[in-house]
Amino acid sequence: MRIVLLSIYVILVAVGALAVYSRSGREFDYLVVRSVPRNHRLLAGDLRAPDLTWALTPSLLQKSALVGKYLDRDLLANAAVRRDYLSPRPLLSSTPGKKPYAWLLRDNERHWSALLEPGWSIDLCAETCPILDAPVVAVDCGDTESACAVLLEITQEQEAVLSKYSEKQKLNIVANRVTIGGTH
Repeated sequence: MRIVLLSIYVILVAVGALAVYSRSGREFDYLVVRSVPRNHRLLAGDLRAPDLTWALTPSLLQKSALVGKYLDRDLLANAAVRRDYLSPRPLLSSTPGKKPYAWLLRDNERHWSALLEPGWSIDLCAETCPILDAPVVAVDCGDTESACAVLLEITQEQEAVLSKYSEKQKLNIVANRVTIGGTH
């Protein structure tokens, strides 16, 4: 009877050791805390560390290595953010009949860089709104926060109206249509 119990004990210890060993030395990925769309610029608050319980020597990138990078695909909440999902710049692809347009964020508009999401629609307004319902493709801040631009998709008609608008410096972003929680 002792030999049977000792054998079971040895087997359980071996299985536990294998489980710990299999998680050790493995590369782990951060997880997104909410669903995020393609071209989302990762912020520190978007990421959470994976469960590293029972891993003796896990490999995990510094969170700062991911912050500021852009996703090349939609991710659901709690999905792993793999390095091959990241791009240093947003990926642009235009809808037929539309073209990308960069709206440089002025100092008083910098807060939009942390708020706007791809898939939202904005208006550019002053006394009138020459641009209505322009989809946000990405918010491009490059390597620093010193200069950010909202990348929009606009029609040729909207571009013509905007080019004729004499007081562009007075235009402000107005969130038109938003999606909460990163879902479309």
